[in-house]
Amino acid sequence: MGYELRNYGRSLGTFDRQEDALAQVRVMMKRDPDCEPEVLDTHMGRAFEPAASISWREELASKIGY
Repeated sequence: MGYELRNYGRSLGTFDRQEDALAQVRVMMKRDPDCEPEVLDTHMGRAFEPAASISWREELASKIGY
């Protein structure tokens, strides 16, 4: 299974392990806190966990009133 890292909808690479993809997200967030990273499970074609995609974050924010 692979994990695709995207920023602003643009693919930045694919990782074999989710930990590697998340490590890269941390680096991106330190450089640009306003970036829009997404980590997608390439097998399923969707976020590998809640809030790992922009649409999930928007849905969760709306559920809590933001």
